[in-house]
Amino acid sequence: MRIVLIAAVADDGAIGVRGDIPWHLPGDLAFFYRQIEGCLLLTGRRSFESPQGREMFTPDRSTILVTRQPNYQAPAYVRLARSVEDALTWAASTGAPRLCVLGGADIYRQTMPYAHELIITHVRAHFPQADSFFPLIDPAVWQATWQEYHTRDARHTWDYEFVRYEKVEKIRQDDTTYNANAI
Repeated sequence: MRIVLIAAVADDGAIGVRGDIPWHLPGDLAFFYRQIEGCLLLTGRRSFESPQGREMFTPDRSTILVTRQPNYQAPAYVRLARSVEDALTWAASTGAPRLCVLGGADIYRQTMPYAHELIITHVRAHFPQADSFFPLIDPAVWQATWQEYHTRDARHTWDYEFVRYEKVEKIRQDDTTYNANAI
């Protein structure tokens, strides 16, 4: 199973402000939905409950929700996991070809060591009020393999760039499987 982290990240690493995304980029949103098509999704509780989460996590998308709340009541179409490791193990058992990790910050941080690919929209802006950040993309670990730049226009306040990163080790070894015993 290929593990893919998907996020929009500002130049200062910001991904959120008080549970919301601090930008609206229609081009990024369309790109995002194309990327998660057919994916098993993994998210944390706060991202699931966010305004964007209510639009994104629907009955037609298989979703794993990581929460530490023991009595959390999720919709029937959502599989609950108590940890990222439990979520990854269960996801691997489904036979799904791709697991798309959709945040939040703590879920990104915990899954990044297991990821094979990052699909990042770099938003060319700074958000000093941000309180949620994507982990550092270490160039010693991640190599950009594809980029597509978009300039701001009437519908997009900021320039943004789609970048696909592959794990350098994966590029060298071409190992694209998740090993549940490696956790």
